[in-house]
Amino acid sequence: MFATARKIVSQNGILGLWRGYSMGATREGIFCSSYIAINPLIKTWLLQKRP
Repeated sequence: MFATARKIVSQNGILGLWRGYSMGATREGIFCSSYIAINPLIKTWLLQKRP
């Protein structure tokens, strides 16, 4: 694991460790927001179908 980090830093500099972070954070933000919004609806629907 440390060898990989060293290789990234040597090829791309220290900022290379954060390459792609913004896209990953955006993806997770969309997923978490969707999950928080939809979860109560799905839970209610499932409880009605199978008490």
